[in-house]
Parts: sequence; structure tokens; C-alpha cells
Amino acid sequence: MSELTMDLSDYGIDEQLSEASGSLIVVMYRLPIIAERVEGSKEWDFTFDNDALYMTFEGLNESLQEKGKKVTWVGVLNLDEEIEEDEQRLISKQLWDRFRCAPVWIPRRTIELFYKGFCKGVLWPVFHMVNYIPDGGESTYDEALWHVYMIVNRKFKEAIVGRFHEGVDSIWIHDYHLMLLPSMLRRDLDRCRIGFFLHTPWPSSEMYRNLPWRVQLLEGMLGSSILGFHLFDYARHFLSACVRLLDLEQKLTRGALTVEHHGRISALLKD
Repeated sequence: MSELTMDLSDYGIDEQLSEASGSLIVVMYRLPIIAERVEGSKEWDFTFDNDALYMTFEGLNESLQEKGKKVTWVGVLNLDEEIEEDEQRLISKQLWDRFRCAPVWIPRRTIELFYKGFCKGVLWPVFHMVNYIPDGGESTYDEALWHVYMIVNRKFKEAIVGRFHEGVDSIWIHDYHLMLLPSMLRRDLDRCRIGFFLHTPWPSSEMYRNLPWRVQLLEGMLGSSILGFHLFDYARHFLSACVRLLDLEQKLTRGALTVEHHGRISALLKD
């Protein structure tokens, strides 16, 4: 993959989507939507975000449209204010009608603890091979932040299962914000194709094992049928963590590295 572009046919994903009868659900922490309150009004102006990461899905969207399928987006809408339930319903309808986006509504304080506290404050340093030192200099981890991380992942699961419990064929989850989501979805959508792509490095097993929730995060990701990494080294580190922490056996299956966990095989791919 170059500059985050992706040829799904290399992975057989495009072929799987061709056989699927429903649409592809792309799940990211943040929806690819820019929302701005119209000055002097209660109305909102919504535009699609042309960020490089979101634009990489253009080719996929066009390919699916040719096959009579569409991309559905699920994620948090980035807003600077708390939104009441009535307005949430109105915004949700607007986003669905215009962009096929389904927002996940989570209180702003929870989002702040989730994103700045756990994702950026705990996971980001470890995944980039930086020793975690919380504010205050103590080396202990905050269990409360882990609890918030679980809550947000569960909110995403409830939003997806509650709205798309029928006709879901393929779900593509992105990045370290949602590492628990694949296994959560697997319990309710066992036959669904679930892919997960990590947009950060995966640390060495020596660094990764410092996380108190190392097993839960691994098991969460292994709910996926396909796991994608930017580099082979990242996939190798992930496999090493699976072998050392979960006592799994890695295999080479049809040209792909695989691991089997609870009777389900996950294939690891590099871009």
C-alpha cells in the first residue's frame, strides 16, 4: 500500500464483497464528516472530510457502487458541544440521508477520557515503543480509563448490532481505538465478515506485555477474520504476542500467516 491506498483484490477482500448481498460497513472512531453550526441558527452544515485517510476509500466506494452496493460509515461525529437527544435524532437522519453515515452518540466527557486519556495517553505511546509515564510520574495504569475504553467499544457494538442486525455481510473496523470491537460484534454477528486494519505500528512483545490489558486487546482483535498491518514487522510482532501471551500457533495458510483462536482462523496481512 502506498500513501494509505489499498488494493483489496490482493487480499481476496474484493472477491468476498462481490459475493456479499449487503453493503460494507466501515467503522472508524470519527466519522468522515465536518460539522459546523450555521451562524445565528440552530441548523448544521455538513461536508464530507477530504482528509487523506478518508479519501483512500473513494476507489472502494466506486467499486462497490458498480456492483450495486454502498459504503455505510459508523463513528462518532466530531462536535464542540453536547447535543440533546431530539437534535441527535435529527442530525442522524440528515447524515444518513446525505452520506449514509450512522453516528454513535457518546457523552463528550466520556469521549475525552477515551480519546485523550486511554487512546492517546496509554495505547499510543506503547504502540510507538515509548515507555508509558502518566502525569505525575508514576508508572501505574489507570483502571478507570480502561473501563471507559470498554464502554466506548461497547457503544459502537450496540449501535451496529441495533441498527444493522439484519443483512450485514462485511464490516471493516479501523485502528487502535476499537480493538475490542471485533470480538464484541462476533458474539452477535457470527457469520459476518469482519476485517480490522491497524494504522499504527504494533510494538515488540517486550513492550506490549507491559499493558495490563494485553490479553483482552489481543482477543478483541482476534474476533476478526482478517487483520491488516502496514508492515510485515508489525504483523510479526502481533503474532509474537499471540504466541507468547495466548499460547497460539501460527501457520501459513494459502500464502497468509494465520492464527486460530477459539476455533476461528484469523489471517494476517501487510499492505
